[in-house]
Formats: sequence, C-alpha cells, structure tokens
Amino acid sequence: MSWVIEVPAPAAFIRSNDHTHWRNRHTLTSAWRDAAAWRARAAKVPALALGPVHITATIHRKDRARYDLDGAAPTIKACIDGLRDATVLAEDDCRVIPRLTIAAGEKRDTACVVLRIEAIR
Repeated sequence: MSWVIEVPAPAAFIRSNDHTHWRNRHTLTSAWRDAAAWRARAAKVPALALGPVHITATIHRKDRARYDLDGAAPTIKACIDGLRDATVLAEDDCRVIPRLTIAAGEKRDTACVVLRIEAIR
C-alpha cells in the first residue's frame, strides 16, 4: 500500500550547505514542516505507527538549474518531521524508515516535494 503527498514549497528549499542564521533556518524548517503536516492531514493518510515504510522524496524545482540531491536533505527532514506532527508516523528513526530515497524531479511551475510513502511488508 502507498500514499503520495505533494508539498508545495511554502518557502525556499533548505540546503545543507547554506550557512544562514539559525533563526532564518528555523523559519524555513517550520514552514516546510507545517506544510507537510497540513498536506498529510488533508490527504487523510492513515497512521502508520509501527512502520516500516520506504519514503521516496522527489524534488521538483521551478528552474532547470543543477543541484546536489543530498543538499536537499534538510528540506526532506522537515517534511518527514511534518509527517510525525500529522501522526502519520510515530517515529522517524531507522526502524520505521529503513529506506529513504531522494530523487530529482522535473521542472514545474510551482516548486514542491512529492513524498511517496510505501508500507514495507
């Protein structure tokens, strides 16, 4: 069984090699976390408390610029934390999410992160 949640970019992507002030980073993280939680609730994704799940996070940008996929990890982490806030996941450790895939998507009019959550049985 799988669920797909599209999280439109509520703010700029959080990049791992961006050394901004912690307050600015916190603002971006909160925006992404809240957006993911809201979208998970709106999609009525059931609680997957015990896991395990495989999450594929696909990054869709508004431009065709090259970027490091691993640089998007802080954005993905904020989105996964949002899934915890929405009680989709009870935890986000390696026992619940043993597989995490980050993929590059296509150029879109609106930047977003698409989370595909697949139950592992």
